[in-house]
Amino acid sequence: MAKKGSLTMEDALKTTYELGRELAPVVSDLLSVDSEDASSLAKIVEFVNSLLDIKGRVVKSDKNMVIRHERECLLSGQFAERKSPYYCHLFQAMYKGLLCELNPCARANVLEITKSMGGEYCEIITTIERDSRSL
Repeated sequence: MAKKGSLTMEDALKTTYELGRELAPVVSDLLSVDSEDASSLAKIVEFVNSLLDIKGRVVKSDKNMVIRHERECLLSGQFAERKSPYYCHLFQAMYKGLLCELNPCARANVLEITKSMGGEYCEIITTIERDSRSL
């Protein structure tokens, strides 16, 4: 049980998810996001990463899926050294909240590859699950 005043990782993830939901309308307007296009939704990742000085590139992109590999992050080495690998997960939870609010069929991956966990890059995948009847 967490001591009074402490925040569990689960609570932190829920909080950042809800923050993403609340920010969705503002971010969508700011970036002119097309919620039906994964490439457009992935602009949100690019925007947040530019604020955090994280650099990467798109390795696969179409209307239904975008895969980004973020290779340069000033903080990832520090988090890996301190055995605090979940920094990226907080931003991913916020991104998931944004996606949920903008398009309930849009998804972001569970982070399995991150620099803070010792990987060569963070892999961010944005998808839109389409009903085969609507294609």
